[in-house]
Amino acid sequence: MKKLTLLFILFCFFNNLFGQVQSCQDKFIAQEFDKNRENGVFDYNDKWINGSTIKVKFLGGSDFVKSKIVKYSRYWEKYANITFKFIDFGSADILISFLDDGSWSYVGKASKKIASENRASMNFGWFTDTTKEIVFKRTILHEFGHALGLHHEHTNPKNNIKWNKPVVYNYYSNKGWTPEKVRSNLFPKYGETLSNSKYDKYSIMHYHIPKEHTLDGYSVGWNSELSNGDRNIISEMYPKPTTKKVTSTEISNTKPATGQILDVQMEHGVYRLDKNNTNTLGTELSISFNINNAKSKKSSIVAYFYHANGRKLINNEAINYRTDIGQVGALKEFSPTYEESTYDGLKIFIPYWTFDLGNGEFPLKFMFNLRSEDKTLVTSGYYQITYLKGKIVNELKSNAIMTGVNIGVLPIFVIKNAEEEECTTCLLFVNSKYQPILTQENQHFKICQNFTPKNFTEIYGVHPDDNKISLSLDINDIPMNKSELNSGKIYYAVALYSEGTEIIREATWTPIEFQFE
Repeated sequence: MKKLTLLFILFCFFNNLFGQVQSCQDKFIAQEFDKNRENGVFDYNDKWINGSTIKVKFLGGSDFVKSKIVKYSRYWEKYANITFKFIDFGSADILISFLDDGSWSYVGKASKKIASENRASMNFGWFTDTTKEIVFKRTILHEFGHALGLHHEHTNPKNNIKWNKPVVYNYYSNKGWTPEKVRSNLFPKYGETLSNSKYDKYSIMHYHIPKEHTLDGYSVGWNSELSNGDRNIISEMYPKPTTKKVTSTEISNTKPATGQILDVQMEHGVYRLDKNNTNTLGTELSISFNINNAKSKKSSIVAYFYHANGRKLINNEAINYRTDIGQVGALKEFSPTYEESTYDGLKIFIPYWTFDLGNGEFPLKFMFNLRSEDKTLVTSGYYQITYLKGKIVNELKSNAIMTGVNIGVLPIFVIKNAEEEECTTCLLFVNSKYQPILTQENQHFKICQNFTPKNFTEIYGVHPDDNKISLSLDINDIPMNKSELNSGKIYYAVALYSEGTEIIREATWTPIEFQFE
C-alpha cells in the first residue's frame, strides 16, 4: 500500500462535558455503596426531619457578627418548617467557627454528625465587625442553605455553563485552590439531582461567575436574596403545616389526632421480603414518631414516589405497591394501642422493581404522610434521590491529535457503577458512505484498550489531572480497500464496552481526510 498523508482531522475539542459568595465550599460525608450492586439509589439528600428545631452554637465570634448570623439565618424560617435555636450551652446540631479557612458548611444532617464530634460544621472565615451588610447577608443565606440540604446551584446538571476552564483553574489557583478543589466546587457532578429540577441562575446557592470565566460571556451576578426557586425547593423539602377553618358542625368533644415525626433512617440497596414474599432489593425507611388521640383508629404511613419534576411515578403493574391511579408507593398500616403512642423505627420497604425504569440514571423524589382515618396528620417533605440501573456513561466525546501519519484520540467521559470491572474503549472506523471498514476476517476494524474504573464514579480525560486513555495508530494500518483509498476520507468514533456489550458510542462520526504521497 502507498503511504497516506493526513490533510486534517475535523473534531470537537472537549467543550464542557459538565455544565460568589467569596468561594464557599460545601462539605459532605461520603456515601458508601455496595460495588456489586447493579442497581439502586446512589445519591440522596440527608435532610432534617420536617418541623425540626435545629440547635446552633457559636465557637467564638464577636457579638456583632453573631447577631448578623442570627438575623439572616431566620430568612429561611419564613419558607421552611424549620426553627434555628441559638444556644450557649449543651450539645448543638450546628457548630459555627470563625477560622481563617474561607466560608463553608456541611450539607444537611451531616452537620449534626460533625457537631456531635465537637467539630465545626460551618465556618465564616472573612467576617469582621466591618464586613459590609450585603456580604453578611448573601454569605449567611448561602451557608445556611447548605446546612438545610441545598447544594451549589451551578452544579445543577441542567445548566449550560460553557466554562473557560483554563481561566477558571488559573483564577482559583491564585487563591490557593487545588485543581480537585476547583472541580468539586464549581463543575457539575454528573447525575447531581439534589438541587432544583430547573437551573436557577438567581439562586442564593449559585456562585458569582464573571464573564471572563465562560467561553460565551455568560455571567451570574452576586446573588444576595432567596430566589423564587430557593423558596420553592425549601418549601417542598420542609412544608409548613396547613390549617383549615373548622365549621360549627365539625366541633365535638373529641380531641383531634395529632402526630410528630421524630426520626427517619434510610437504608438503600438492602434485601428484604416484599409483599409478594420475594427477597428483593430496595430501600427501607425506618420512621420513629408520636401519634396522639388515635387509639384503636386505623392509621398508616404512606410513601409516594415522583419524578424529580413532580410528575407521579406510575407503574400499574406494581401490585401491592401502587395507589388506585397507579402511582408507585408503599403503605404500612397500624392501630395505636394508647391515646399517646410512640413508634420507634416503624419499617416501610419499597422494592426497586416497582420503579420499572429500565437502564439509566433517574432523578426521583419521594415523601410520606402520617395518617389517621384518612386524614393527614403530618408530612415529611420531599427527599431527593437518584436511582441508577446498569453501567452509566452520561456523555462520550473525544479529542484527536494528528502528527504526520499518526492519529491519537483521547476519549472523554464519566462512567458510573463499573467499579473494579474490566471495560473496553474502542476506536471504530467507517468509510465515506458510513459503511464499516472491514478486516480480512470481515470484522469491523477497531483499535481497543481495556481499562478498569477504580471508583464508583470515574472521570476520564475531562480535566488535566484525570485518568487518561489514549487510542493511537498509523493511518497506513487501517485496512482500506481501493474505493475507500480513492475517496480520500474516512470517519472515526469512540465506543465503550462492558462484558462485550456496547454501552455508548459517540453521537457523531469525525472525518479524517488524507491523500497519497
